[in-house]
Amino acid sequence: MTEFIIAFPVLLLLVLAIIQLALLYNAKQVVTSAAFMAARSAAVYPNQRHMAVSSAVLSCVPISASLEQMIKSAISPGASGNSAANAKGFEASHIFQDVPGAGGMAISIGDKYAYSFLFTKVRFLDDRGEEMKAERILKVGEEFTVEVTHWYSLIIPLVNRVLATREIEIPGSPVKITLPNGALSQLGMQGGHYFFPVRAHTTMKVEDDQ
Repeated sequence: MTEFIIAFPVLLLLVLAIIQLALLYNAKQVVTSAAFMAARSAAVYPNQRHMAVSSAVLSCVPISASLEQMIKSAISPGASGNSAANAKGFEASHIFQDVPGAGGMAISIGDKYAYSFLFTKVRFLDDRGEEMKAERILKVGEEFTVEVTHWYSLIIPLVNRVLATREIEIPGSPVKITLPNGALSQLGMQGGHYFFPVRAHTTMKVEDDQ
């Protein structure tokens, strides 16, 4: 009995670690695919980068967490001001409110898309590995690299505290996530959410549109 009591916590942590690492490996495959899809879009439409970003965001939806549930479960009970009110008022259904016949599945996808939109960053690099400026025009045959970073939500308890990054910034938003307490200062969130940046990149050449 004593041996079991000593060994059980170690075995439990090992099992949880295997599960979380397996989920991270799956997330890595998805982000790799997202980087390829974004690069492919940029190769065909080199000067319409928003299409490449949209491709990456959509590709990361399957591994995205529920932004609505994250906000509602983590909002600080004592939060006050407009930021707290805005967080409490967030509804994934707003994304599909004008879509006729939008059901639960559509709302769920919209919720995950909102998370992916905030937590996925796409960078465009030139052949020297330097980040391209927004006004840079790519020419046919020019080589470029698309780097996709998705901040994956770690859901396995105990292990997530070990693997989580300490601080990230949501691209295109002033919201800042500070870990390990998971506080979203702009939304008044305090809920112990943990994230790990999953990155992948793909290099391609701009194709001739003829």
